[in-house]
Formats: sequence, C-alpha cells, structure tokens
Amino acid sequence: MVNNSQSHRPYNVFDMINSDNLALHMQFGCGFGPKLVLLHGLGASGRYWLSASELLKAKYHITSYDLLGFGESPKPDDFEYFRWQQADALRQALWNDKLLGKINLVGHSMGALVALDFAKRYPNKINKLVLSNMPVMLSKADGEAVRKRYADKLPKIEKSFSHKAKHGNKNKKVADEHKVFQHYDLAQLSPYAYAQAIKNSPRDKSILDNLERLTFPVYIINTDSDKALIPTNSKLLAGKLPDGHIINAKGSHQFPVLDPKRFSEIISTII
Repeated sequence: MVNNSQSHRPYNVFDMINSDNLALHMQFGCGFGPKLVLLHGLGASGRYWLSASELLKAKYHITSYDLLGFGESPKPDDFEYFRWQQADALRQALWNDKLLGKINLVGHSMGALVALDFAKRYPNKINKLVLSNMPVMLSKADGEAVRKRYADKLPKIEKSFSHKAKHGNKNKKVADEHKVFQHYDLAQLSPYAYAQAIKNSPRDKSILDNLERLTFPVYIINTDSDKALIPTNSKLLAGKLPDGHIINAKGSHQFPVLDPKRFSEIISTII
C-alpha cells in the first residue's frame, strides 16, 4: 500500500522499467506522423478520443491509453491511484509499445493532471504538452466551489451512468442528453479507482510545483461553459510556465468529445 507521504515522489527516470503488469493499456493506435498520445478524464477510457482521432489520424500517429483503473488497464486494489503512479504507468507503456523519442502529450480533465505530472517527471520525453479542461484547484475552497457548481447536474449524470451501465444506448433520449457517455466504458470502470482518483485530486498549490522544468510549449485549453474551470487559477499556472499559453474556446467541460471538429482544429494549429 502506498501511503500519502509518497504522493509527491521524487522525479526519477524509469521508476517502473520492470513492472509490465502496471503499464497502461493501449486502447487504440492509428495514423501516421508526429506522435500524439491521448489521456482521457475521470470515468472514461481511451475510447473517449475516437471521434477526435478520426479527424486527426491523417496528420498524426495517435495512441490512446486507458488510465489505471479504467477501460482495459490494470485495476490493482492495493493502489492509491496517485497521479505519479498513473504517470509512471504511462512511461512503462510508452516503453512497451516502442514509442521512443519525444511525444506530444494531450490530456483531458483528470488526464490533463496526469499529463502534467508526467511532464514534470519526464520533461525530456515531451515535445509539446496540451492540457484540455484541466481543473486547477489550489485549495479546498476551490474544490468546494466546483462541487457546488455541479450540484444541480449530478442527478442527471448519475442517471446517465446508471442507464448506460445497464442498457447501453438503447434509450436514445438519455444517450442524446449526455452524448459524452457513449465513449465511457462503465462496465470496466473500477469504483475503487474512481473514488481514489477523486480523493487524490489536487486541492492545494502543489500543482504549481516544478513548473520551471517545463521549458517546452504548454497549451492550456479552457472553455467558456466549463463548470470545473477557475480562470484565475489557470492564468496563475500558465504564468509560471516558461512557455505557457491559454487557448479559449466555446464549450463545456467535455469539449473534446462534444466538439471534436473544433478541438481537432486547435490541435492541428498548435502541434
């Protein structure tokens, strides 16, 4: 069992070189060109990126991974599911899948937090980093503010989760209401991993640590209707990056899957 004191584990090279069983599972790979690695958010799987990948595969070599505890990746029940554990599992997967050299890493929501941690641990592995709809919460008060914003949405989200898990997309009305859940592998989701990921979400200023290591371009994609967004925190994070940029777009927290065309246009512009 990993204790809380290890949540800020030192940044080492190849922490998990002999731990094949803890590598992320590749959900799919496609296309040719510069390496573009995609990480999904909380509750989803690598399938989250199917729509965007169809638009990007002509220009990039795309690899989409399931994070630990989600999709077809390992779901160890003795894990805390800290971001550094997810980051090391990604490093192992890149080695296993022979994705050598630098990559362009894109993360959405929780996947963006993992991507940021990976970049801090392995800065020499990154060409460009894209953080889409990343919840930057620097205090417990920030976390509580975001939770309150979602309070009126939670019953509908839970209904969609429950219906999708039991019946798939047979009820078109429910499926259309929350189209994003068509890309969630709820049957393979680990409730324990889900709970731990929420528990270990950063609600302190540690997210701002070691940003000086990120000398490559970092792009933060924010959307105007994202309930998880705290704009002042995003600006603070971007300001601490040596080469940080904020891109503002229209859309909700699930921007990459609900507007894959616009999302893909942004990616094509910056990478």
